[in-house]
Amino acid sequence: MIPASLCASYINCVWVMYSVGMGNEMAVLVCQAAKDLPMLESINVRDNNLTCTGICAVLKLAISIPTLVSLNIGENKLGDESSSLLHEYLMHDNCHISKLGLKNADVDDIECNRFIADVSTKGDMKELDLSSNKLGMLESLNAVLPDTVTAGESLAELLTEHADNKCRLEKLDLSWNMIRMEGAYKLAEAMTNNKYLTSLNLAYNSFGSEAGTMLGKAVSALHLYGLFSLLHILFSLPIFYFFIIFLCTLLTAGDVQQNSEIFEHFQQWHRRKCLYYYMPGAGTE
Repeated sequence: MIPASLCASYINCVWVMYSVGMGNEMAVLVCQAAKDLPMLESINVRDNNLTCTGICAVLKLAISIPTLVSLNIGENKLGDESSSLLHEYLMHDNCHISKLGLKNADVDDIECNRFIADVSTKGDMKELDLSSNKLGMLESLNAVLPDTVTAGESLAELLTEHADNKCRLEKLDLSWNMIRMEGAYKLAEAMTNNKYLTSLNLAYNSFGSEAGTMLGKAVSALHLYGLFSLLHILFSLPIFYFFIIFLCTLLTAGDVQQNSEIFEHFQQWHRRKCLYYYMPGAGTE
């Protein structure tokens, strides 16, 4: 017997049950019923108080559905077992998802590195949401142990074109993480030659001046590739929540001014006086 909520969603080949507080036990039962849904293309179970047991049930269901192209398990707690199963799913022959949601799923650098390697190998992924996680926690360790691979470095590898990288990611959300230092610089450097990314959210990270300068050059390079004139897509780069030194560097670098849309975006934000409390002499007559 298939639950009514699933039948209603089946019309569009989509299973949407987010923010309903399923919990692990209900998730296991619902996933057993969902196996009877033919041609399922999308599963969204974000924000359902799921932990390892519940997420594993969803991932086992996903493995059995070769038609699935979108999976959102964000705002649940990804544990060691479910992390390993996600790795298995991403490398499975039945996995053809182009959109993966892992927002606020307790993903750290080590887990991210494994996922990114899988995504790079398969090459089907177009949209990836890793916002509100723990990416960048190993940056301090990387400063003393250079062999430590951080999420920023692995993401930079994903955005760099080379023979082993089949992925052509178009949308990437990394907001509300701790990407900084060397990882931030390499990520910004990778953007310089990336021709495919059309949406990048880096809000609430700590890039600093060096990574900011490099990102300014990347914006200039993207302008040269003609993403705006040819595809008519506004490059969403909400970087307003980085350290102020990064904003100043990017604004004065000159490269960003070549892209009129982004530069106008910065000017509008500046006119709203968001920089007021950071400027020398602010608040004085």
